[in-house]
Amino acid sequence: MKKFILTFLIISLGLAVLADGEPPQMRPAAPDVPSQPMNSSDYTPGVVKQSEDVQVKQETQDNDYDYVEGGGNAKDKNFESVQNSVNKAGTVDNKTKNAVNKNQKKEKDPYKGYKDASDDSYLNSLNEATTSDAPAAAKTYSQDDYEKAYRDMQVPTFSYVHGVDPDQYYDMKDTMWSPYPLMRLNSPIYFKTITVEPGYYLLTPREYKGSWYVLFKEAGAVKYTIPVMAKDYTPEFYYKDNLPELDMKKSQRWQIKFLNAWGKYVRKSKRKPAITSNIELTDLDNNFLLIELYYGPHKYSMIFRIEKF
Repeated sequence: MKKFILTFLIISLGLAVLADGEPPQMRPAAPDVPSQPMNSSDYTPGVVKQSEDVQVKQETQDNDYDYVEGGGNAKDKNFESVQNSVNKAGTVDNKTKNAVNKNQKKEKDPYKGYKDASDDSYLNSLNEATTSDAPAAAKTYSQDDYEKAYRDMQVPTFSYVHGVDPDQYYDMKDTMWSPYPLMRLNSPIYFKTITVEPGYYLLTPREYKGSWYVLFKEAGAVKYTIPVMAKDYTPEFYYKDNLPELDMKKSQRWQIKFLNAWGKYVRKSKRKPAITSNIELTDLDNNFLLIELYYGPHKYSMIFRIEKF
């Protein structure tokens, strides 16, 4: 029965086709494919690489001047080949760099033709202006100037509470000894109504309300306050010429250098170099005495009498 049904279906299908009279539609045949193997350039990686090479070549042709390391311009073929190798590999050896440097054109000196700075009148005028701001030479005083200054100066009317100098702590907090110069006085000296008795005094310059004074300290307390007649700059080589160096052995010098270096970097040692200072006393006519305190970069002059009027 099954065979009969299957035979019937096949016959009916054949009769339907014959009745239609048109052949069945078929898909068009594929084009002929060459039997030869494909080149490596037909693959996608090769196509990308070839396009990159064409792009690099086009960029080097468009840019006539290419800036290279070390400065300079180049248009020759050697530079283009080196530039392409740099773009591809990312690095270049020293020999190739030297070859590029040789082919580069020398740049012109941008400062050629300009005048030297020493010949510029404007700069010379500026230098003269700055040198004019330098400390002027110390003024020289005559006997009449000293006597007039002594008459014009007044006795200070202020004093320190309990004789304590408030700035002394800041001057001595980083040192192992007093930074103020010590003066030994063998006989009394006078400033109008003030009598400075013989003894040892630490001389300390201080400014008060725009005027300068020298404090005579005894055992750390302020005992006398003397006005300053004139304040000047210390000469450049004064300390070197007037303060002789200590005669020390070679081992002692090395020891001092070591201690100074230790105090410079170890703050707890409190060994900072003290301020360079000196004191000079000069006898004047008519029983006047000039005391000059050299303290760091400045000189403070005071005028006294060795006898009362």
